[in-house]
Amino acid sequence: GWTVPNLVTYMESHDEERLMYKTITYGTSAGGYSTQDFKTALKRMQLDALFLLSIPGPKMIWQFGELGYDISIDEGGRTSEKPIKWDYLSDRDRFKLYMFYRIMIALKKTQPVFETTNYSYSLSGTAKRLRLTGTDNKINILGNFGLYAAAINPAFPETGKWYEFFTDDSLTVTNTSDNLTFQPGEYRLYSTKKLPSIEILTAVDDLPESAQDDFVSVYPNPSK
Repeated sequence: GWTVPNLVTYMESHDEERLMYKTITYGTSAGGYSTQDFKTALKRMQLDALFLLSIPGPKMIWQFGELGYDISIDEGGRTSEKPIKWDYLSDRDRFKLYMFYRIMIALKKTQPVFETTNYSYSLSGTAKRLRLTGTDNKINILGNFGLYAAAINPAFPETGKWYEFFTDDSLTVTNTSDNLTFQPGEYRLYSTKKLPSIEILTAVDDLPESAQDDFVSVYPNPSK
């Protein structure tokens, strides 16, 4: 559920199944795309968290939601204590979701635009948009909650250069209504003023990869 923005906003109710559990158990699919796939479901949690955490105001996050808690509410009885899952941190995909939460919370704590009272949103349908207008920066968040690739009208509030936070890419807007193509579950965070890098926000050193771990290929070369 969602309450009125700028009060307390939440994605999950205390008496309902956790969002990750519902997604991997009841999630829909189309073609080769399924929200019940574990990694896809975690990516959808990032999409949800992006909109939840970016709406100004305090937030309620259920236990281990930042790690994709997928234990049923009926585990051990509906009102029983649920398992404490610190082992989730050792799962690379769950840890990525944890870092996503950490990054978004750091943005809320350090960037004044996320505290603005001047904001608007369009949350009906599968193409959703959230706009924040601060004194020195503007934010335009877009997400495809559907199962198919979609052309989304970004409705940028102004022309000019916009920076995409997660890809470190930029876009020069000449027509604020030119559609942008989004894959299912894809999200973007655009700003008129470049936000600080993810590395600065997390202040976490890269973990070394041992020889027996996954082989990593970097493309293109050179690459950021």
